[in-house]
Amino acid sequence: MRDELGSLDELVASIEKKGLLQPIVVRPVGDGFEVVAGNRRLEACRRLKMMRIPFVVAELYDREVFEASLIENLQHKTLNPTEVAKAFKRYVDEYGWGGVSELARRIGKSHSYVSMRIALLKLPKEVQEAIVRRRTNPSVAQELLSLDEEHRATLSKIIVEKKVTRSEVRRIIKQVRRGMTLNP
Repeated sequence: MRDELGSLDELVASIEKKGLLQPIVVRPVGDGFEVVAGNRRLEACRRLKMMRIPFVVAELYDREVFEASLIENLQHKTLNPTEVAKAFKRYVDEYGWGGVSELARRIGKSHSYVSMRIALLKLPKEVQEAIVRRRTNPSVAQELLSLDEEHRATLSKIIVEKKVTRSEVRRIIKQVRRGMTLNP
């Protein structure tokens, strides 16, 4: 689900000081187990060279594993908006487990939240990267989706270079619709 584990320093320090407060969740796979929820906690425990850690075994189907992992990552806010968008898209398109409404219901989010996150993947790569690096936020970037490709590309440069607000982007979009030209 996640592209990378991210920095584990704080988690390692917390587990070292207080112990592992929440067990990882695993499911049986073949002769072993697969981590369903808790990959970061497991890696932190490995770094601490812990020999035993608490875990819960759950009999889950692939869809349930994906949902559990997605929900945990959303609750802990460990995925960036682009990773969330990719996970939502995988659930809806690649796995064919249901539509946006089904996913929204299962994870406790609104239909529009799920739709708008997936739509982030239609934005130029430099805008998606700016979101990941927190140089802009998803709500600012989503404003670009109402523009045609040419204007979207031009306004993308402005957003990435000048770090504009949502209201500024809306003002610029109104200017574009009135026929004014954009200068990055």
